[in-house]
Amino acid sequence: MLLLLLICQIINSNEQCLYESLSGEDRLECMRRFMQTPEMISYYQMDLSVSAPVGNRSSDNGGTIYGQAIGSCEQDIYETISRDWQSKPVSCFMRGLNVISYPALDVLSPIGLYLCDKKDVARTGMAGFIGDCATVIPLKFLVNRKRPEHETRRIHSSFPSGHTTFVFTQAVIYSRYCSKIRIPMYIYAATVGFSRIYLGKHYPTDVLGGAVLGVVVGLLAVTLFE
Repeated sequence: MLLLLLICQIINSNEQCLYESLSGEDRLECMRRFMQTPEMISYYQMDLSVSAPVGNRSSDNGGTIYGQAIGSCEQDIYETISRDWQSKPVSCFMRGLNVISYPALDVLSPIGLYLCDKKDVARTGMAGFIGDCATVIPLKFLVNRKRPEHETRRIHSSFPSGHTTFVFTQAVIYSRYCSKIRIPMYIYAATVGFSRIYLGKHYPTDVLGGAVLGVVVGLLAVTLFE
């Protein structure tokens, strides 16, 4: 074994001395021949076969990359609100707020207004309620996004947030007929939307989509009856 190591060392030393004795052009020629050996050619072919698809993926799937970045940012926001900002008094308040803002209870407002002889407001409020039901439920079935708590039933899918949609529709309609309650109604609606993230029920985009949908339905209801 020692003899073999000694022979290899002598051969390497001779090759090194021979290489150093060559001129610059001869050295380049040696390097060119070395790069054209079958071993080096197969190595670079393997390297290109591995690296080329990465480049294609970055150019062809740019939307996917941006989508992943947005999803990661949304996940960070959700975890910050639903985990890092937790407080027992605030959690109790948010749970109570979610009970009184349950979408099915929104039908009571138009009924109460109708009994109080506010028929115009009651009719618009009922139209908004029906419009929310006609848009939220089909969207939940169509999008079928899993909730953060892993709810899998389509009727309870995450997008859009039903609480947020209904409460923003109410804010648009009732503040239209009584401008004094506009700011309190929108603060209430925004707080309900925030509570859905805080309690871990929805992602931020679910709440944002619900708010936009609620405003659109509310404006359509008001326009229809005005």
